[in-house]
Amino acid sequence: TRDVHRDFVDRLLRAIRESGRAILFIHVSIPGRPDEDRTPFARTKREAERLIAVFGLPYAILRPGFVVAPAAYGGSAMLRALAALPVDLPRAVTATPFQPVAVADIAATIAWLAQRDLRDANDVTWELMQPQPVTLGGIIGQFRRALGTQDMPRLLLPSFLIDLGARLGDLAGLFGWMPP
Repeated sequence: TRDVHRDFVDRLLRAIRESGRAILFIHVSIPGRPDEDRTPFARTKREAERLIAVFGLPYAILRPGFVVAPAAYGGSAMLRALAALPVDLPRAVTATPFQPVAVADIAATIAWLAQRDLRDANDVTWELMQPQPVTLGGIIGQFRRALGTQDMPRLLLPSFLIDLGARLGDLAGLFGWMPP
């Protein structure tokens, strides 16, 4: 993660500086506070942010929430799977606050930034997400309506089965299959 998140950004910033061109550096990072970063992924993303902030080029750091896109990948694949399967999560899980953002909104923000005059550009760091939190259950419900599975009978899964399924998914990942 360090090579991808921090070292690549360092090489890119240096190349931009050496080009002599006026360029607004737009970086897509992760939401949250740096003091909450517990994984190498999150820590190296923050290292890149700090590097960008001190490098001296105009920049915009975008921190999107949970990205929802027409294509399923990562977490959105998991949400689509939960919406399609005849299972329900425990109420405590579905009540979890959630702040999604549409990939189209991220693209529109980048396009807007790219059109700005660099003389008017201020260095910014923005959290991009739905302003009012929704719940995980609400998002799964929206996917169910979109997929037409909202009326499907469901089995309420106990937490230990969800944990077991996650661990089995991790195990499958060791063999090359990456389930949602």
